[in-house]
Amino acid sequence: MKIVVLDGYGLNPGDLSWEEMRALGELTVYDRTAPAELLERSAGAEVLITNKTVITAEDMAALPALKYIGVLATGYNIVDIQAAKARGIIVTNIPAYSTASVAQMVFAHILMIVHFVGEQDSPYYKSDTFMDLLRKVTQNPGRFVLKQHNNRLAMTVRNVKDIEDAYKTLQQL
Repeated sequence: MKIVVLDGYGLNPGDLSWEEMRALGELTVYDRTAPAELLERSAGAEVLITNKTVITAEDMAALPALKYIGVLATGYNIVDIQAAKARGIIVTNIPAYSTASVAQMVFAHILMIVHFVGEQDSPYYKSDTFMDLLRKVTQNPGRFVLKQHNNRLAMTVRNVKDIEDAYKTLQQL
């Protein structure tokens, strides 16, 4: 079985091993694949693994051996799902591998941008806005966890299922 990883750098910039996947067949891993390189690199492949490389209906039509597309991300908007279904190509993704950490990062960036909270001595920490936020966070211990470490305050967001849930959580603040 010929397996091609089209853009492996995002998943593995060099700190992980591809050996277990290599045991499944003839594996070729590319760091990145430009659209013009896709067909040449994928010729004869039964399995394509992608993170950002778009795979269109035209690409699938030109790859008759293709049976499976694995998307190394939560979405699958980079693959023409209807074309894959029509050709009997299985498409999978990784639906929840980073939901909580992405939501937490969104909150961190929003607070950083809106309130300039990069430094602990920021006037924001003495403001009514921060005190109100702190009150709301402490009233929702199942959703938010506050920790203090090395004189720094950190907030963790729990149980965020998807982007809509993160947005609802943000609205609560």
